[in-house]
Amino acid sequence: MKKIILTTIISLLFPLVIFSVPFGLKMGMNLEEIKFACNGIKPKFYERNIYFITPAKKHPLFETYGVFVDNKHGLYKLRVVTKEIITQDDGAELKSTFHSALKAISKTYGKPEIKDISPNEAIDDSWFNKLRNEKINPKATWRQRDKLLESALEKIELTIIPDDRNELSFCNIGAIVLNYYFLNASAVEDEQDEVF
Repeated sequence: MKKIILTTIISLLFPLVIFSVPFGLKMGMNLEEIKFACNGIKPKFYERNIYFITPAKKHPLFETYGVFVDNKHGLYKLRVVTKEIITQDDGAELKSTFHSALKAISKTYGKPEIKDISPNEAIDDSWFNKLRNEKINPKATWRQRDKLLESALEKIELTIIPDDRNELSFCNIGAIVLNYYFLNASAVEDEQDEVF
Protein backbone atom coordinates (compact mmCIF):
# COMPACT_ATOMS: atom_id res chain seq x y z
CA MET A 1 0.00 0.00 0.00
CA LYS A 2 2.82 2.40 0.94
CA LYS A 3 4.54 1.61 -2.35
CA ILE A 4 1.39 2.51 -4.33
CA ILE A 5 1.03 5.83 -2.48
CA LEU A 6 4.71 6.67 -3.01
CA THR A 7 4.47 5.81 -6.72
CA THR A 8 1.36 7.99 -7.06
CA ILE A 9 3.07 10.95 -5.35
CA ILE A 10 6.16 10.61 -7.57
CA SER A 11 4.02 10.42 -10.72
CA LEU A 12 2.15 13.56 -9.69
CA LEU A 13 5.38 15.45 -8.99
CA PHE A 14 7.16 14.33 -12.18
CA PRO A 15 5.51 16.98 -14.42
CA LEU A 16 6.72 19.67 -12.01
CA VAL A 17 10.30 18.66 -12.70
CA ILE A 18 9.68 19.14 -16.42
CA PHE A 19 8.17 22.59 -15.85
CA SER A 20 11.25 23.84 -14.01
CA VAL A 21 13.54 23.60 -17.04
CA PRO A 22 12.29 25.73 -19.95
CA PHE A 23 14.58 25.11 -22.93
CA GLY A 24 16.65 22.85 -20.64
CA LEU A 25 17.63 25.71 -18.29
CA LYS A 26 17.06 25.96 -14.53
CA MET A 27 17.01 28.78 -12.02
CA GLY A 28 20.40 29.65 -10.53
CA MET A 29 22.59 28.01 -13.19
CA ASN A 30 26.01 29.61 -13.62
CA LEU A 31 27.63 30.22 -17.02
CA GLU A 32 29.50 26.91 -16.97
CA GLU A 33 26.29 24.98 -16.23
CA ILE A 34 24.50 26.89 -18.99
CA LYS A 35 27.32 26.02 -21.40
CA PHE A 36 26.93 22.34 -20.47
CA ALA A 37 23.14 22.56 -21.00
CA CYS A 38 23.81 24.13 -24.42
CA ASN A 39 25.83 21.14 -25.70
CA GLY A 40 29.12 22.80 -24.74
CA ILE A 41 28.46 26.04 -26.66
CA LYS A 42 29.70 28.93 -24.55
CA PRO A 43 27.22 31.77 -23.84
CA LYS A 44 28.17 34.93 -25.78
CA PHE A 45 28.37 38.08 -23.69
CA TYR A 46 26.04 40.87 -24.85
CA GLU A 47 25.95 43.43 -22.04
CA ARG A 48 25.83 43.58 -18.26
CA ASN A 49 24.22 40.26 -17.14
CA ILE A 50 22.92 39.27 -20.58
CA TYR A 51 24.32 36.46 -22.75
CA PHE A 52 23.14 34.96 -26.03
CA ILE A 53 22.90 31.19 -26.03
CA THR A 54 22.19 28.28 -28.35
CA PRO A 55 20.12 25.93 -26.19
CA ALA A 56 20.02 22.19 -26.81
CA LYS A 57 16.22 22.41 -26.66
CA LYS A 58 14.69 24.94 -29.09
CA HIS A 59 11.26 25.77 -30.45
CA PRO A 60 10.81 26.48 -34.19
CA LEU A 61 8.91 29.75 -33.54
CA PHE A 62 11.87 31.33 -31.74
CA GLU A 63 15.20 32.41 -33.17
CA THR A 64 17.13 34.35 -30.50
CA TYR A 65 17.75 33.06 -26.98
CA GLY A 66 19.17 35.13 -24.15
CA VAL A 67 19.89 34.45 -20.49
CA PHE A 68 20.26 36.91 -17.64
CA VAL A 69 22.89 35.63 -15.22
CA ASP A 70 23.91 37.29 -11.94
CA ASN A 71 27.27 36.43 -10.33
CA LYS A 72 25.61 35.75 -6.97
CA HIS A 73 22.19 34.36 -7.93
CA GLY A 74 22.96 32.70 -11.27
CA LEU A 75 20.34 32.41 -14.01
CA TYR A 76 17.36 34.58 -13.09
CA LYS A 77 15.66 35.33 -16.42
CA LEU A 78 15.38 33.75 -19.84
CA ARG A 79 14.27 35.68 -22.94
CA VAL A 80 13.46 34.18 -26.34
CA VAL A 81 12.48 36.17 -29.42
CA THR A 82 11.05 35.24 -32.79
CA LYS A 83 12.64 36.42 -36.02
CA GLU A 84 11.31 39.70 -37.38
CA ILE A 85 7.73 39.38 -38.59
CA ILE A 86 6.46 41.61 -41.39
CA THR A 87 2.78 42.33 -40.87
CA GLN A 88 -0.13 44.29 -42.29
CA ASP A 89 -1.59 47.32 -40.50
CA ASP A 90 -4.05 45.03 -38.73
CA GLY A 91 -1.17 42.96 -37.28
CA ALA A 92 -2.57 39.67 -38.59
CA GLU A 93 0.79 37.93 -38.96
CA LEU A 94 1.98 39.01 -35.50
CA LYS A 95 -1.30 37.98 -33.90
CA SER A 96 -1.18 34.59 -35.60
CA THR A 97 2.34 33.89 -34.35
CA PHE A 98 1.38 35.13 -30.87
CA HIS A 99 -1.58 32.73 -30.75
CA SER A 100 0.57 29.82 -31.97
CA ALA A 101 3.07 30.46 -29.17
CA LEU A 102 0.25 31.01 -26.65
CA LYS A 103 -1.33 27.67 -27.55
CA ALA A 104 1.98 25.79 -27.23
CA ILE A 105 2.91 27.38 -23.88
CA SER A 106 -0.59 26.86 -22.47
CA LYS A 107 -0.25 23.11 -23.02
CA THR A 108 2.49 23.13 -20.39
CA TYR A 109 1.48 25.94 -18.02
CA GLY A 110 -2.30 26.23 -18.35
CA LYS A 111 -4.48 29.21 -19.19
CA PRO A 112 -2.85 32.66 -18.81
CA GLU A 113 -4.21 36.10 -18.13
CA ILE A 114 -4.51 37.79 -21.56
CA LYS A 115 -4.48 41.54 -22.23
CA ASP A 116 -5.15 43.60 -25.38
CA ILE A 117 -5.56 40.70 -27.79
CA SER A 118 -8.37 38.34 -28.65
CA PRO A 119 -8.54 35.60 -31.30
CA ASN A 120 -11.99 36.87 -32.33
CA GLU A 121 -11.31 40.62 -32.44
CA ALA A 122 -12.52 42.64 -35.40
CA ILE A 123 -10.10 43.75 -38.10
CA ASP A 124 -8.53 47.03 -37.07
CA ASP A 125 -6.36 48.66 -39.72
CA SER A 126 -4.72 50.91 -37.12
CA TRP A 127 -3.75 48.04 -34.79
CA PHE A 128 -0.01 48.17 -35.56
CA ASN A 129 0.08 51.95 -35.07
CA LYS A 130 -1.59 51.49 -31.68
CA LEU A 131 1.11 48.93 -30.84
CA ARG A 132 3.89 51.22 -32.02
CA ASN A 133 2.46 54.18 -30.06
CA GLU A 134 2.04 52.05 -26.91
CA LYS A 135 -1.74 52.47 -26.83
CA ILE A 136 -2.01 48.69 -26.59
CA ASN A 137 0.34 46.20 -24.96
CA PRO A 138 -0.65 42.68 -26.06
CA LYS A 139 0.44 40.24 -23.38
CA ALA A 140 -0.23 36.81 -21.91
CA THR A 141 0.96 36.23 -18.35
CA TRP A 142 1.29 33.07 -16.29
CA ARG A 143 1.95 33.79 -12.58
CA GLN A 144 3.24 31.81 -9.64
CA ARG A 145 0.36 32.97 -7.44
CA ASP A 146 -2.07 31.37 -9.86
CA LYS A 147 -0.42 28.05 -9.07
CA LEU A 148 0.02 27.46 -12.79
CA LEU A 149 3.80 27.39 -12.55
CA GLU A 150 6.31 25.11 -10.93
CA SER A 151 7.92 26.66 -7.87
CA ALA A 152 11.15 27.77 -9.63
CA LEU A 153 9.22 30.14 -11.93
CA GLU A 154 7.68 33.36 -10.67
CA LYS A 155 6.15 34.53 -13.94
CA ILE A 156 6.09 33.94 -17.69
CA GLU A 157 5.19 36.72 -20.13
CA LEU A 158 4.48 36.48 -23.84
CA THR A 159 4.35 39.86 -25.59
CA ILE A 160 4.24 41.46 -29.03
CA ILE A 161 6.69 44.28 -29.69
CA PRO A 162 7.12 46.59 -32.69
CA ASP A 163 10.54 47.01 -34.24
CA ASP A 164 11.15 50.72 -33.64
CA ARG A 165 14.08 50.76 -36.05
CA ASN A 166 11.62 50.42 -38.92
CA GLU A 167 9.35 53.32 -37.92
CA LEU A 168 10.06 55.17 -41.17
CA SER A 169 9.98 52.13 -43.45
CA PHE A 170 7.12 51.14 -45.74
CA CYS A 171 6.34 47.97 -43.82
CA ASN A 172 5.34 47.05 -40.28
CA ILE A 173 7.79 44.79 -38.48
CA GLY A 174 7.51 43.29 -35.03
CA ALA A 175 8.40 40.23 -32.98
CA ILE A 176 7.05 37.97 -30.27
CA VAL A 177 9.02 37.96 -27.01
CA LEU A 178 8.78 35.27 -24.34
CA ASN A 179 10.25 36.01 -20.88
CA TYR A 180 10.66 33.49 -18.07
CA TYR A 181 11.26 35.11 -14.66
CA PHE A 182 12.66 32.71 -12.06
CA LEU A 183 12.00 33.22 -8.35
CA ASN A 184 15.47 34.71 -7.83
CA ALA A 185 14.75 37.55 -10.32
CA SER A 186 13.20 39.70 -7.57
CA ALA A 187 16.30 39.31 -5.38
CA VAL A 188 18.55 40.41 -8.26
CA GLU A 189 16.36 43.44 -9.01
CA ASP A 190 16.24 44.40 -5.31
CA GLU A 191 20.04 44.29 -5.05
CA GLN A 192 20.40 46.35 -8.22
CA ASP A 193 17.93 48.94 -6.87
CA GLU A 194 19.84 49.29 -3.59
CA VAL A 195 22.27 51.68 -5.27
CA PHE A 196 19.54 54.33 -5.37
